[in-house]
Amino acid sequence: METFHAITQLIEQEIPDLKQEPGLEAQEISTVHLFQTLVNFSAYTEKMILIGDLARVKKCFQLAENLYRKGNEMVKVAFEHIFIPRLHLDIDDRTHQMVRAMLPFCLLRTYLILYRPNQLEK
Repeated sequence: METFHAITQLIEQEIPDLKQEPGLEAQEISTVHLFQTLVNFSAYTEKMILIGDLARVKKCFQLAENLYRKGNEMVKVAFEHIFIPRLHLDIDDRTHQMVRAMLPFCLLRTYLILYRPNQLEK
């Protein structure tokens, strides 16, 4: 399982625009820092969706899938309640249809279970 520190570093490495200010790196990485990094990552992903940069959306989804699969329960809960809602998967325009099609299965399944349980096949 990935630690909070490892997950924060991986997100900041993959998307340099989200790197924290230099003074913050010296501080101990905490749960709050992880959540703030995930909020920033979610906002970045949402922005890429809204501007239609599907190549960056795909990169974000690959990173999200990797972190979700390797993360501990706290990381999974953070993705379920911070990242997934920011994707606005309930919007039914062409861009969001493509986004839903690109979403890794583990995240799509989680979205359906948590936010659209009536759409799951029984």
